[in-house]
Amino acid sequence: MIKLLAATAMLSGQAATPAPAPTQCLTRQQIGDLTVVVYSVMLDGMREACRPHLAASAFMVQPAGTDYASRLRSEAQRRSASAAQAIARAFGTGEMPPEVVGTLLEGMMAPGAAAEAIGPGDPGLCREMNEVVEAMAPMSPDQLGRMTAGFISLAQQMEGRFPPPEETAGEAGSAASPDQDEGEAAVAAADAQPPRAPATRILCAE
Repeated sequence: MIKLLAATAMLSGQAATPAPAPTQCLTRQQIGDLTVVVYSVMLDGMREACRPHLAASAFMVQPAGTDYASRLRSEAQRRSASAAQAIARAFGTGEMPPEVVGTLLEGMMAPGAAAEAIGPGDPGLCREMNEVVEAMAPMSPDQLGRMTAGFISLAQQMEGRFPPPEETAGEAGSAASPDQDEGEAAVAAADAQPPRAPATRILCAE
């Protein structure tokens, strides 16, 4: 979600030069704020795109779904400034300072903007989206942010535990014994490697 929103912001800003690669990590709070904003925008767009494809009893088009989307939108508006700063921090401030990103976010959060960007839905996609939204509705915005940050942390830690495939294969070949096949040697080489820092760190080290 973070990359999707950032890419949208970069394209909308029509930067004169390519955007710099991510160089700064985000805190859990920043990731949480950005998650709430992006999810709110997506939910608003999907509710409109899916309305023709959902049964009248579907959560997203029921009063409960409308109330959930409204509460999430209010929370997203409260966190939009922090989300803009998070995007600018993670993707460079040279061409897209926080003020510019904030203006773009406000435009994406305007009524009807998300639906226009997402376009028409289809029955299968809308059915699954309704299931996801209904399952996540009991979560508070803080819980939603914590879950996203937790998944990012897990992904970074797992990345650090496994070397790149080509590196593992090379080390496996040099470390293989006559009694090991290539698969066993690769596993042994991977187990012997200490955890390493992930190539791309989104969540700041704690």
